[in-house]
Amino acid sequence: TDTSLSAATVRSWMPRKAHRRSPAPKRKAKLDAYKLRIDWLLHDCAERSAQQIYQTICEEGYSGGLTMVKSYVRAVRPPKQKKVYQDQIFLPGEAAQVDFGHLPLTLCGNCQRKAYLIVIVLCHSRQAYIDILLDERLESWLLAHRRAFEAFGGVPEHMIVDRTKCAILGNDKNGQPIPNARYADMAAYYDFKIVACDAYCPEQKGTVENFVKYVKGNFMAGRKLEPYDQLRIAAADWCTHTANQRLHSRTGRRPAEHHQAEKPSLKPLQLIPYDCDITKTVLVDKFAQFSFDGHRYSLPPEYAHSSANLHYGPEILRIFADSTLIATHSRCHDKKHRDPIVQPEH
Repeated sequence: TDTSLSAATVRSWMPRKAHRRSPAPKRKAKLDAYKLRIDWLLHDCAERSAQQIYQTICEEGYSGGLTMVKSYVRAVRPPKQKKVYQDQIFLPGEAAQVDFGHLPLTLCGNCQRKAYLIVIVLCHSRQAYIDILLDERLESWLLAHRRAFEAFGGVPEHMIVDRTKCAILGNDKNGQPIPNARYADMAAYYDFKIVACDAYCPEQKGTVENFVKYVKGNFMAGRKLEPYDQLRIAAADWCTHTANQRLHSRTGRRPAEHHQAEKPSLKPLQLIPYDCDITKTVLVDKFAQFSFDGHRYSLPPEYAHSSANLHYGPEILRIFADSTLIATHSRCHDKKHRDPIVQPEH
């Protein structure tokens, strides 16, 4: 029937429910059929990543995208349980903890080099020894230990270390740590026991970990690029007059004062300091020079075309012919230095 009325007018007079369009049926997402499977995978192992789950359900026929999987996994993954840590209490002289830390660049001669921090802290008194290094090599590790023992006036019963190759080479077939042979030799000389932390468990040496953060946030914060020797002197002065003199929040005492009470519990030092040098054989060329660590060093001319025994540490090189000391050099750390390092008497 022709009413001459527009469709809009007719709809306005009709009951609302009569002319409302029924909603379109909701489409099922491709992921819906796999949600129970995803729930089971997360229940079986809550650490599974969304990428792993995506790969698994794709092998089972899923044809959707990764983003949808990530969104669902994020919504249903069980919350991680926070770890509970046991408070560590150490008796006087019982242990010290050791750790490396990375620092900004430092000036070394005409070049800039990476700087490293080594920290050794007595666990009972919190007395600390720190040094700035140019590497994380074995000779630096050993010398830092010797200097720390001398600064502490004794040796603790245990040295708690992480898995650095200077200390621990790996595990044996029984899962026991294998100490570096030279570090084990130093431990026998000073009569301390090496205690290796489990892999990726920094909380097992939390005292020194916190001190490394303290050094970076207090001593290093705001420092400009400066010469290596100057940085080392400043670090030693800061450790003596600031770090070891502060009122420690956990012990309620100043480490320097607390250390005096702990010192009688430390093992006595050996009369002869441990020889921390690493040895190797070097070839002497026709110019009576030998190469080491990218630099050339001179020897007396009569030792040309021969071999010699090099004993090197982080600072000094000593060269022997058989058992006779024939030369001593300061170790060069300037990577841009290209000329041979020649002593006037050579």
